[in-house]
Amino acid sequence: LNNQDAALALLDTVEMIDSTLADPSLLRAEFFENVGDFDNAIAEYDQAIQTDSSIHQVYLLRSNCLIEVREFDLAEEDINRYKKLYPDDKDVNYLIADLYIAKGDFNGAAMLMAQMEGRGESTYDL
Repeated sequence: LNNQDAALALLDTVEMIDSTLADPSLLRAEFFENVGDFDNAIAEYDQAIQTDSSIHQVYLLRSNCLIEVREFDLAEEDINRYKKLYPDDKDVNYLIADLYIAKGDFNGAAMLMAQMEGRGESTYDL
């Protein structure tokens, strides 16, 4: 049993002990994302959304993984779903900038950061 298998077994045990967890798929998805297994993370986030689509932050979490596997259109769809549900969450702009950068659109990222700075929102250096 390697470390990854042991961690997944532990997550399964937690799920059996505490059935009140909103969705154990989220735990598994975050685990897979943290170990760089983005395809399995996406599958677990998909399951979490099917189980409870009211957890809208899952769209942002899944979009991170979609960016990693270069599924930019799907990532953008998730970001737009989230923005529609939470239009006042300015932190989503960081993820949009990450998407621009991953696509090689450095000008788009720079323009977004300039807009954020103009609105008095904190930004990070590109």
